[in-house]
Amino acid sequence: MDIALDKLKRLPLATILAARNYGMDNISAPPGAVNGAKLCMAVLRGDNQEMLKLLLDGTPIDHQDEPDGWTPLIYSIYYDNKTATGLLIEHGADITLSDFANRSPLMFAALRGKADLVKKLLQLGADPDQTDIRGKNALDFAREYGRTECIQLLS
Repeated sequence: MDIALDKLKRLPLATILAARNYGMDNISAPPGAVNGAKLCMAVLRGDNQEMLKLLLDGTPIDHQDEPDGWTPLIYSIYYDNKTATGLLIEHGADITLSDFANRSPLMFAALRGKADLVKKLLQLGADPDQTDIRGKNALDFAREYGRTECIQLLS
C-alpha cells in the first residue's frame, strides 16, 4: 500500500527531503538507505508485510530516523498503524525510547488519543512522568489535544 505525500498529516523532514531528492511520489526509503530507515518508511506507508520481513531479516527494531529520532514504534502510533504497533511491541520494540525531543511513545499515544494503547504502554512500564524538552509529559499532551479518555488514564 502506498500513501501519497500530500495525504499525510505530518511528514518528517527526512521524508520530505528524500521525496524531493529522489523525485518519489510515494513514501519509500531511497536506494541505499539503511534497513532501519526502510523499516520506518514501511511502517509509515502501512506496508506491514515489508515491515515484518525487515524485522525477520534482523533490521534494528529501535532505529531512530533522521533528523527527529522517530522510531518505527513512534511512526506506527502517529500514523495510526495499529497492526504495526502491535507487531513492533510483540517483537520487543523499546516502549521507552524517545525521539530526539525526548517525546516518548506514550506521549504520542496520548496526543493521538489512543486510550487503549496508553493503557497498554502504562502496563508495560512506560513512565507517565517523563517530560520532553519543553517540560511536557503525556498528560500535558492529552490535555492539549482534548483526549478525555487518555486524560483519565494518565491522571
